Amino acid sequence: MLEVGVVRRSIPSLFCPRLVGAEVRQDAEVGSVLTKVNVGEPGDFIFSLTEMSGAGGFFEIERDSGILRVSSRLYSLPPRTYNLAVRASMRLDVTKFCDTEVAVIVHLFNTSLQCTSMPVVATVDQSSTAHDAVAIIRVGSPNGNPLTFTLAEPSPPIISVNRTNGVVSLSGGFFNATLPQYQFVIRAADFYGAFCDTTLLLNIPPVNRPPVFLSGHYQFTTTCGPQNSFIGVVSANDRDNDRLSFDLTPAEFFTIDQLGTIRTRVPIMAVIPRQSLIAMVSDPAGGHSTAQVTVIFNGLGCGSPPVCTQPVYRYDLPAVATVGTVVGTVTAFDPDGDRLSYVIAGATDQHTFGVDPTTGTIQLLQSLGQSSQTAYQFSVRASSAANAFCEMTIQINLRSPEGRRFLRPSYAFEVPCASGSSTSCLGRVSVSNGVGNIRFSTAPDSMVTVDETTGEVCLRVGRSNAGTEISQTAVISGTNRISGSVTTTTVTISYQACKRPPICSPTSLTSAVNEVDPIGTRVQQLTVKDPDPGEHLTYSIASGNADKLFSINPDDGIVVVNGPLDRERVDNYKLTIIVRDSAGLTCAVRLDIAIIDNNDNAPIFTRAPYAFAVPCQRSLAFVGVVTALDADVGMNARVTYSANPSAPISVDSETGEIRTKASALEGLPNGPLVIDVFASDSGSPQRTASTPVTILVNCTTPPPPPAARSGPLCPPPSNVHIRENSQPNTILTQVTQDPQGQPLRYFLNGIGADRFQITPSGHVIVVGLIDRETSQNPFTLSIHMQNAEGQTCSTMMTVTILDENDQSPSFVGEDSFVVDCGLSNVRVGVVSARDGDDGENADLDYSILGASTDFGIDRKSGEIRTLRPLDGQVPVRELTVTVSDNGTPRRTSQAVVRVTVRPNCSPSISHQMAPNSPLPLKQLRQCQAQYTLRVRGDTAIGTELTTINQGFGGSGFSIVGGNEAGSFRLDPQTGQLTLTKPLLPGTTELAVTDQFAVQPCISRVLITVVDENNNTPTFEHPSYLFTTPCGSKGVIGRVSAVDPDQGLNGVLTLSITGTSAFTIDSRSGEVHTTFPLPAIPSAYQFTVTATDGGQPRRSASSVVTINVRPCLSMPDQISSPTTTMGTYAYSAPRCPEALVMEVEENRAGIVLGSVMGRDANPGGVLRYMLLPTADSRHFQVDTVANAGRLTVVTPLDRESEGTIIVDVRVLNNYGQFCETPVRINVLDVNDNPPVFPQNQYQFRIDCTGQPPFTIGTVEALDADLGVNGVVIYSAPTDQPFTVNPSTGSIVLPNYLAAVSSGRQILTTQIAASNPTPPRHNALVTIQVLLAPSCFIAPPQQPPPSARYQMGSLLAAPPAG
Repeated sequence: MLEVGVVRRSIPSLFCPRLVGAEVRQDAEVGSVLTKVNVGEPGDFIFSLTEMSGAGGFFEIERDSGILRVSSRLYSLPPRTYNLAVRASMRLDVTKFCDTEVAVIVHLFNTSLQCTSMPVVATVDQSSTAHDAVAIIRVGSPNGNPLTFTLAEPSPPIISVNRTNGVVSLSGGFFNATLPQYQFVIRAADFYGAFCDTTLLLNIPPVNRPPVFLSGHYQFTTTCGPQNSFIGVVSANDRDNDRLSFDLTPAEFFTIDQLGTIRTRVPIMAVIPRQSLIAMVSDPAGGHSTAQVTVIFNGLGCGSPPVCTQPVYRYDLPAVATVGTVVGTVTAFDPDGDRLSYVIAGATDQHTFGVDPTTGTIQLLQSLGQSSQTAYQFSVRASSAANAFCEMTIQINLRSPEGRRFLRPSYAFEVPCASGSSTSCLGRVSVSNGVGNIRFSTAPDSMVTVDETTGEVCLRVGRSNAGTEISQTAVISGTNRISGSVTTTTVTISYQACKRPPICSPTSLTSAVNEVDPIGTRVQQLTVKDPDPGEHLTYSIASGNADKLFSINPDDGIVVVNGPLDRERVDNYKLTIIVRDSAGLTCAVRLDIAIIDNNDNAPIFTRAPYAFAVPCQRSLAFVGVVTALDADVGMNARVTYSANPSAPISVDSETGEIRTKASALEGLPNGPLVIDVFASDSGSPQRTASTPVTILVNCTTPPPPPAARSGPLCPPPSNVHIRENSQPNTILTQVTQDPQGQPLRYFLNGIGADRFQITPSGHVIVVGLIDRETSQNPFTLSIHMQNAEGQTCSTMMTVTILDENDQSPSFVGEDSFVVDCGLSNVRVGVVSARDGDDGENADLDYSILGASTDFGIDRKSGEIRTLRPLDGQVPVRELTVTVSDNGTPRRTSQAVVRVTVRPNCSPSISHQMAPNSPLPLKQLRQCQAQYTLRVRGDTAIGTELTTINQGFGGSGFSIVGGNEAGSFRLDPQTGQLTLTKPLLPGTTELAVTDQFAVQPCISRVLITVVDENNNTPTFEHPSYLFTTPCGSKGVIGRVSAVDPDQGLNGVLTLSITGTSAFTIDSRSGEVHTTFPLPAIPSAYQFTVTATDGGQPRRSASSVVTINVRPCLSMPDQISSPTTTMGTYAYSAPRCPEALVMEVEENRAGIVLGSVMGRDANPGGVLRYMLLPTADSRHFQVDTVANAGRLTVVTPLDRESEGTIIVDVRVLNNYGQFCETPVRINVLDVNDNPPVFPQNQYQFRIDCTGQPPFTIGTVEALDADLGVNGVVIYSAPTDQPFTVNPSTGSIVLPNYLAAVSSGRQILTTQIAASNPTPPRHNALVTIQVLLAPSCFIAPPQQPPPSARYQMGSLLAAPPAG
């Protein structure tokens, strides 16, 4: 029966524990037991999970036992606490249950990621475009977690990396890349904090842009005149700022210098036809362009020259001809009808021959007598009344009645010191009119022989300069085979003494003198030895002494001051001194002389006088800034400013800033106030300069209220170049001044900023000498500017140091070699040198000093080889090898190379043949065929090296000596020599024979193992960490690397990149500081590279980190980064050093990226704000998820601002902050049309020469970049002209149809457009004035015989 209104009591709940805890790591295995859930009441229960708290699929509970287990790998489960709801129900009555929570704490277990230790290298060229993929970063993740890829350090906006797959692509900033190589660090990280870095080296080979003439056609009009007359100038530009060279073709009548100035090569005395020339301009990389040059002579100052009927007259004259004999007649005529006169030009033979001034008849004036001369040559000049002339060459050959004679009564030949032991031919003797039917002979006992047909004279075998004779003579006869007549001549043989050059050691010296040292001050004395006894050495300065400020005593080698020195003009002289012996053999010494500064210059104000205006009511008002520079260096150049203490102004002693004193100007009348300001250096004696400063005081008009001021405007990032060793105070550039003319304070930062200084006027200058070889290159400097209101802006400047040839080559490696005697054209060894310069300054050439008949050297590789078989009588030979670079001035070094000749020229065989050998070894002769092999050390086993051939015979080849290690096998049938074991470095000598040959003999096989550069250097550690206190100077630590290769292949050179604070000894690996290390920055990181000397060169890198410990007493200006509140010290937030972001122009509302600060304080919350600058108005920063999201709010224009730098401030809850500069690169879009610089072009064309004819060139400019800025030219198809689509050069391809008469003007339009969408176009009108010659057939060229020659006179062809 149902009871209504009665509420039954619910079933009592089961008792379960309120909370159960368990802990597990992410690396726990599947099935691991976490805990067991127990019920506080007896009974049979079943268990289930009712809530997983985001951990579904990772845990499971056994239904019957209540054991909680891991059901899946936990690597992808974030580490935190997961509250799992567990229900325990009665098996027989599920309505009875209880719930409990299991709090499972998942602990992080993360393994490090695996990045490659070697840099990833990618190479692109200028044809690459934005978004092209260049590399992929591959990283191993043992956990299998997804990775995120980012650029780990602030980097140039050249690349971007895909955050998910590590693909590296080019960005829009690639087109602004200026360096040949960039280094990036790409970080891969998972969301648990594990990360690793990969280095990416991006190589961008420079692309040379050829120079371009300012015009495609130049036309000059000139008059007749003397040699070297000015014609005109052709100008060209090179966008790479390369040094240009000009050439002109044809160059017969004109010259062109390196500035493009065209002058006449010869005097122009007559009207000549217009000259069509081609001018070429070239840069050092081979880029070039051409322009057409037309030279027109207007006839002023000219007279038509005479015309010689033929240029050369040849006559034969008997040697016994009498006085008055007519030789011949020359003729010429004058186009103007003037009477001509003939005269012999010059003094040669004018007494032997004469010419009739009217008729041109040439006669013999005096008897030839017994003259040995067999021919005469002179010139006859035909002159007009206008002093114009032409010349003819007269050649007269004498016929000898008694037969031919020797051309010279005696001959002299020199024999080098090494000749005489073998046949050496010296030269030839010859008779007049050739050899013909002459037979040459000499006495049988003569020291020479003579070829009876050719007359070649040679030393007789075995004859030499016996005893102390230095010369010998012999008589050679020439007999006419037909007439029998005989003529004789004397031959003198002179023997050169064998001389050795002097030895300059050392080859490089340094010295120093003060710039005020008087003439005669001793600088240095050279000490040079000569290996030949009794030699007198003479000293001379060969180069580096253009101003003759130094002289050297030719006898004792003492260098003294020879003129007044001025360090401010030249602070270092590099003299090359040549030491010469009596035989003319030389050696060279380089003497570097440093000029010590003396305080001989007073400061100079950069602008004088100064004038400023200031209202008198303002106290401590800013007046202006004065600046002075001192040409000295060091303390002598440190300038301080001052004024008279009673003056109403004060001058900042360091900056030169002038301000009024309190109430000092009140009561003064209106008008100018002139006050002297002084600038003094800190040298001794102190020097001072003064300048008047005019201050216009206005005490009647109240000063206007201060207006709101905008901050200073910074220029975009710039690149400047300076040559190494430039003088201190050299100005690099000047940064922007304040737009309101108010003073700015400038701050210069960056690694290496101590090498530069920025003056109060914004001039960036060099502080001291910069050596490219030991300095960071390039320097990256940041320049910050601040006005009086505290408003700031920043810009970046890259300073590239250009190389000067200031390093001499230095020899490295071996200088002693061993070679076997009796072998020709074999390799002796390789000498090698290094040069610290770059480019042509480091391109080396090798040579052997003096004449060597035994050895030769390869000019580029330095390989020395024998030129002939050497005997063992002279066991040691010394060579002086010279190495020279190709810089300007050229620098050289010398080294003495010792070559030891093994005396035993026959094979050294110590092993006898086998007992069954048919012939004893001692009875075998030496074969003519000997073998010299060069084998690489990595030659594979089984390689056939050569085949032995000993003439006719059987098949009994065997190795009878030198194969103790069993490295070779000789096939007894074929004679093939095969490698059977790996080769060791060195030389192996084998003796082989064919026992069954008809004439058995022994062949020597010399096998040299050549080391291949197949090993990469290896550092002792993959990375190095050194710790040093601040203020350290000197050696910080040492890195080391090894290379198992041999010779130069194993010689390592160490170098540093990425810092100018440290240098490294290229051999020992010791790392040195370049200046005492400050406390900030607290760490430095750079790369050390080890490069071997082989070909191709191999290198390896290691990262060096140097931590700087704080100084015992911190500088006052460095504040603690912590703030103390109560008993807890709160730390300031940490900011990224710098960020780079990109955005396309003309776009707004685009999120650029985020600035992520770090706060180490517990529960810290960060806020972000933009510091107000002139450019910050384009952006806004919002705090989103503890990061600062940067957004573009107004469209940007790349053409007005390509790069913008804003500063983002990150603040924590305690008022502490840090700042990050963000560099925004504005990417280009095609938003500008091409623009022609003028509305109309007018050209005139005369159609001279052969078609096609160049009319001219139009040029349009597009303000966009890259492909957006490319301009393509086109012309209407119905016009007779064509236009080059790339250059805008307009050409008339051929002659036009004839017109009735006169000239014709054609008008058309040329279009310029972009190739990329949206396409922009521009039109320009051109007018072409065509000469009548453009409408007729081309004139025929005259035959070669009708052309006219021109010597020092230009002749025009006759009319008609």
